[in-house]
Amino acid sequence: IKNISATVQKTTWMHKVEARLGEIEVLDCFTNATPIPLITSPPDGTLISVAAQMNDSQSPYFDSDFKSTEMAVLGTFDKLKLRLHVDSFLNLYEFGVNLLP
Repeated sequence: IKNISATVQKTTWMHKVEARLGEIEVLDCFTNATPIPLITSPPDGTLISVAAQMNDSQSPYFDSDFKSTEMAVLGTFDKLKLRLHVDSFLNLYEFGVNLLP
């Protein structure tokens, strides 16, 4: 995980929590001298984000700013690049088999 963040915002009429997972990368460092990227995500974006907002229905802004919504949850998912390398897959398989009793 190369980028992760969370924010919390609280006002008199609203509570908002947001979590974001940015860039991730999984490398196979056992097959070659040069690591092979197996899983990568765009370096400048947000891979996964989840936001939850709770609004007080007694707020004077409930109808206008909050659009009469007491609770909203929004999730987004961006692209993830998977790469299959035969030697890497065999190393992963062997690792999993060795974990078995």
